[in-house]
Amino acid sequence: MSLPRVCSLALRAPLPLPHGLGGSMWHESFEPDGELIKPVAGEMRRLSSLETQTRPRLLSLLDLLTSAKCGWMPEQIFLFGFSQGGTAALDLMLHAGARLGGVVSVCGHLLPESLAHAQAERLRRSVAVANASTTATTATTVATTSTIATTSTSTSTCTSTSTTIASTTSADSTSAAAASTTGAATAAIAIGGACAHTPTLIIAGERDAVTPLDLSRRLFSLTKSLCGNVPVQMREIQTKVHGMIASEYEMREVMQFFASHMELTSSRMAAIEKDPSVMRVVPNAEGGFTVVQPGHTMGETAGEPERRPSVRSPRTR
Repeated sequence: MSLPRVCSLALRAPLPLPHGLGGSMWHESFEPDGELIKPVAGEMRRLSSLETQTRPRLLSLLDLLTSAKCGWMPEQIFLFGFSQGGTAALDLMLHAGARLGGVVSVCGHLLPESLAHAQAERLRRSVAVANASTTATTATTVATTSTIATTSTSTSTCTSTSTTIASTTSADSTSAAAASTTGAATAAIAIGGACAHTPTLIIAGERDAVTPLDLSRRLFSLTKSLCGNVPVQMREIQTKVHGMIASEYEMREVMQFFASHMELTSSRMAAIEKDPSVMRVVPNAEGGFTVVQPGHTMGETAGEPERRPSVRSPRTR
């Protein structure tokens, strides 16, 4: 994935894998005997570690990025995560207290334990508090590009991997056993707040054995209800298993999301116009393109546009 004028941050999950496995995870995932923690009724370890160890770290990073020192606006920051990383990204979006640029989560959902009525109500209250007590940060310096904070996980390896956006890995612990912990009352959960303006895309696989499609749909309903009237969408990929983006169709969905929400405002475009390192390419009468000399605009009288050989655009068949 190659996005123009984007600064990417690859985030390592904060919790080390047990038994010297050498990886990391975004929330507690294993029993003492090495088995995965199952999200049964009353189980709180995964939720608790996400709330007390991961969320504060990510909120601190968000505070740093939006401070005067870094100068990013919240709406310039996009989150991208896979599996547990997607869970962490969605949790941060809900508790950021500001409209972020957007969130893309691949095979990552809110933890299934949140479907239990008591935990859903608890999550609803924490999201409401976050959005009532925090306002969007005003930075003294407005950057002209967007930031993507990327997080990811792996279900089959504990070694680092590299994706089209730099990322790190951690062990996955979402279990299909969560299908038994229903008791959900998501229809009653609806709040307003800043998170209601953060666009969100979730990619789900119809063949995902870690988070089956029925469970994915229920978790998506919970996410949507927590955000109120928000552009939250889930794309169900027919042949997809639990894994990173692996097809042109999936990538197209993600790129269309970024194209729709990663926009440059007129003020940023004005700054770009004056950037001497930027070269503008415009169509010419011959059917090709003309490169405008850096530092000049087409409307300036001082200095003519630099003429380069025409480059024919490819024909569409």
